[in-house]
Amino acid sequence: MKIFHAILTSDTVNVFYDKTGIKLNILISYAYQEKNLSYLTKKNRDKIGLLYLDSGAFSVFTGKRKISVREYATFLSKYGDCFDACFNLDDRFDDIEHNLRNQEYLENALSNKSWKPVPVIHDAENPLNEFRLYAADHNFIALGSMGINKKIPVNHIKEIVKTYPDVKIHLFGQTNMKLLEEVKPYSADSAGWAHQAGKGGSIYYWRPSENKRYTYSYGGLVDDNKKHIKNSPFWDEIAEFLKSFGYKEKDLQDYLARQIINLYSMVKFEEYVNNLDK
Repeated sequence: MKIFHAILTSDTVNVFYDKTGIKLNILISYAYQEKNLSYLTKKNRDKIGLLYLDSGAFSVFTGKRKISVREYATFLSKYGDCFDACFNLDDRFDDIEHNLRNQEYLENALSNKSWKPVPVIHDAENPLNEFRLYAADHNFIALGSMGINKKIPVNHIKEIVKTYPDVKIHLFGQTNMKLLEEVKPYSADSAGWAHQAGKGGSIYYWRPSENKRYTYSYGGLVDDNKKHIKNSPFWDEIAEFLKSFGYKEKDLQDYLARQIINLYSMVKFEEYVNNLDK
């Protein structure tokens, strides 16, 4: 299983690699590609593992961006080869036929390519039926959502994985630890590590001796917050852990520093899941 980290800026990749020497698998949205794609596909490509391109469908669905399938097809025609996978412009989460038409349009527009855009499924009630629309012609299919905080139920995900064991499956916006331990898809992505670093300054700490992730808050008065990182019973080892990145506790005031720490925890979780069956 491969975890992809959804980013908004290429700076995150650059700093993380310089700190750790680890190549992250990255998901970048076409909706936020300005000033980032050239850095990711050229300048910093040697610092990245696999690189996926999301179409920006969620941004279209939520009204934050306007992207036409013709515009997206033109972009993929020119730059799609720079990515290890590109996803369909599935911008209507409640309209299976519309997304199928977009998939067919892109495949026709890119018929000279050796790859096809990856279809994305959204039917939360019977996703297996929608999955069947693509399974005969695609060995890689993604499972999306039905909207904001509306995911395809876990029992349906398990059914699809069991029914189509030879099809690689990507889970959009799903890095729930219990789910990935049980299902182990080909890949999954999330920006949760970044949201946590920003919202309230939450810090992930992967404790190696337990193979377990702890979440702590940062900022505010230490004495009034039982979940504050400095009140952790493991604070001394956390402080040593921060030193390995060249950080001190005060450096966690910086949003990017919190992102780097949280990303490292996600990498260790990925390693843990992949070693479960060994």
